Amino acid sequence: MNRFVMVVSLIAFWAVAAAGAQTRPPQAGGNRVVSGVVLSSASGQPLAQADVMLRESDDLKPVAESTTDGDGRFELTGVPDGRFRLSASHRGYVTSAYQEHEGGIATAIVTGDGLDTSNLQLTLPADCAIYGKVTEDSGDPVPQARVTLYALDPGTGRMRRTNSAQADAMGQFDLPHLAPGNYYVCASGIPWYAGPRMGAMPGVHIPEALDMAYRTACNPDGTDPASAEPITVNPGDNLPIDLLLHPVPAVHISVQIPNGCGGRGSIYPQLRDEIFGIRDFVQYGFGMTCGGNPRDGNTTATAYSFGIAPGQYEIELNSFANGESQTSTRTKIVDAASGELTLDSSSFAAIPSLSGTVAVAGGSSLPIVISLEPAAGQADDDRLSARVEPDGSFHMNDVAPGKYEVTLAGREGALAVDHITAQGATGRGRIVELGSAAATLAITAIPADASVSGSVESAGKPASGVFLLLVPASAGAGRSAWRSDQSDSDGSFEFRHVAPGNYFLVAIEQGWNLSWRRPGVINPYLEKGVPVAITSSSARIVLKSPIEAQPERSSSPSTP
Repeated sequence: MNRFVMVVSLIAFWAVAAAGAQTRPPQAGGNRVVSGVVLSSASGQPLAQADVMLRESDDLKPVAESTTDGDGRFELTGVPDGRFRLSASHRGYVTSAYQEHEGGIATAIVTGDGLDTSNLQLTLPADCAIYGKVTEDSGDPVPQARVTLYALDPGTGRMRRTNSAQADAMGQFDLPHLAPGNYYVCASGIPWYAGPRMGAMPGVHIPEALDMAYRTACNPDGTDPASAEPITVNPGDNLPIDLLLHPVPAVHISVQIPNGCGGRGSIYPQLRDEIFGIRDFVQYGFGMTCGGNPRDGNTTATAYSFGIAPGQYEIELNSFANGESQTSTRTKIVDAASGELTLDSSSFAAIPSLSGTVAVAGGSSLPIVISLEPAAGQADDDRLSARVEPDGSFHMNDVAPGKYEVTLAGREGALAVDHITAQGATGRGRIVELGSAAATLAITAIPADASVSGSVESAGKPASGVFLLLVPASAGAGRSAWRSDQSDSDGSFEFRHVAPGNYFLVAIEQGWNLSWRRPGVINPYLEKGVPVAITSSSARIVLKSPIEAQPERSSSPSTP
């Protein structure tokens, strides 16, 4: 009898909880109503039991939540006046905000007198997946192959790594929970028969037929990345993609490292290859031997490798300086065409350091972090950051030569770089170009406290969900000065934390399809853009007239 009562009580509890999920009270008082329906973007069918959340746009604090009914409908009551982010989630679908686009940009819901926030349609794309098998020409699987997914960023026009997976012992892989889009799929690995994974020793003979390696290969037919073709993944797709690796005669690289035996000095060299402009580590087999007398410290370590395909690589050699815990990095670009290649670590070039000071105009608080964002032609994973000390100084080890944009993260409010004085490097605006020698920067920062607000119209009516772009007039402003957004449900918009400078503001229908950071792409739209001038004394700039939404102009598709 007691057991029966307990079961009934639990059932009653869950019934109450389920009922409450439909009518959960808001967490902020008001008299506005936000209602609508959650739909599948692929089929257009309503989604029952989807979780709907309304949050404040500024700090994402929850305001109201609910669960859709059997017809996919929701209603959020007691909502105050304001600007909010509306999102929904459902099992098997990608959690999305209202009219969300890549980068998390979404249309905010604005409530207030005369504003209609009913009958909103919030669409969710179904989860996607890519799965398959990695094999070689013989048909044998490639165990533990690494499969990497790349995508083209429409804003920057650059490739980025989006996901990766390791194949199992039979070469099977799975890349689940993908958002719809266009992807490039590539694979790399080591032939299972190419020798032991550890402990390769000099003088050990590997039969020629087994001394093989794989070049990185991409869809569709195992060709090199330059011939890769994108895979279009639509909502709900579960695409089978098989990848083929072609074995080629391996090359062998050995690196002699003085005083590299024992203790902290025994660090293996790492190889990097470039795929779609992104530097990535290469899988290979390795081993190490030691020679000399460790008692007097006169030793030489030799790192041996196998399973490397012919090609050009960057070899990184990490070592501890003077026995301390901090490492330094030296690199060398090698063209390993065939056979054996023996290198001495003394021929590796040290990656220089970067140091300097940051001063903030107007007496604002110092930034807590300084970052170097790679400029065009470099990968996003080359981003470097360092702490800014209380006296304004900073230091970075191992900064590879190249162009970088300097960005700052502040304790209070936003900061922007105003001027850079460089020694051992060249600087223009927020861009600094570093060479092979150590460099010093003196950076002057300014508060980025201004806001730019207004409204967007199309055919004389407020237009929501229109792509907005704030384009800096100065070529040296850096890509962080380019600001993208979209108009809210009432056609309004607001850019916050804008740094002083001259800009053009453009509104483009479906502008997310544009590679807008590529040179020349945005120029045709600037003629109808609105000039915006922000000075150090600017606080809030409100455009008096609505900005007209321009239609997207046809352009040639982007390629990696």
